[in-house]
Amino acid sequence: MNTDRWTAVSAVCGVVGGASWLAKVAVILAQQGSGGVDVPLFGAGLGLLLVAATGVGLAASRGRPVWARAVAVVLAPALALGLFVLVQIITEPLGVLVPEYVEAEYGILLAAVVGVLAGVWRLVRPTGSAVRAQF
Repeated sequence: MNTDRWTAVSAVCGVVGGASWLAKVAVILAQQGSGGVDVPLFGAGLGLLLVAATGVGLAASRGRPVWARAVAVVLAPALALGLFVLVQIITEPLGVLVPEYVEAEYGILLAAVVGVLAGVWRLVRPTGSAVRAQF
């Protein structure tokens, strides 16, 4: 599988994973807290967004030696997870005047929006080989 194809597959994972987390937030807001229905949505979204991160790592290492690309693909999900935890820590104090169940969802909401937007952006922009073919 070539780079363009995998980044497209991972972009779809980003869109679906982000949509899963948006649905999770909607379920929690509708139920005014966790009712258990949100747990599978969280798991699916997390897995898909981590797969999407591999595509970001692959695209970011384009033109590098194979070993560097492999390292980027392996480390990208760990970096994405670390960034998610950091965003959760930073955004949690923002919810002082809202219920606790909303406060915990800021980071998830931000990650969901980023996943959807990044995936859509990758799917609608020309890929590296398509750009090279134009010149």
